[in-house]
Amino acid sequence: MAQHYDISFYPQKYFKKIELSFKKKFENGIQKVKHSLLYTQIEDERAKEHPNDLVFETSRKVVNEREAFEIHFDQSKNSITKIYLVK
Repeated sequence: MAQHYDISFYPQKYFKKIELSFKKKFENGIQKVKHSLLYTQIEDERAKEHPNDLVFETSRKVVNEREAFEIHFDQSKNSITKIYLVK
C-alpha cells in the first residue's frame, strides 16, 4: 500500500505553490476538474475519508521528479480538505 503524506506539514515553497494551484483549479468548478485530463477521479470507496468526499489523483513535477498527489474534495463544503503526496 502506498504511503500518503499530508503536504500541509511541509514548509517548502514548492509544496505551497502546488497547494495553491490545486485550490485555484478547484475554485473554478468541480465539473471542470472532473472532465479534465490532468485529474482522475478515484471511484474506490476505500479511498474516501467521509461520505461527501471526492478523491482525485494527479501528478506534478517536484524538484525534477514527477510525484503523484491525491486530492480530497468535500462536496458539501465545496472545498479541498486534504492534499496528499503519494509515495
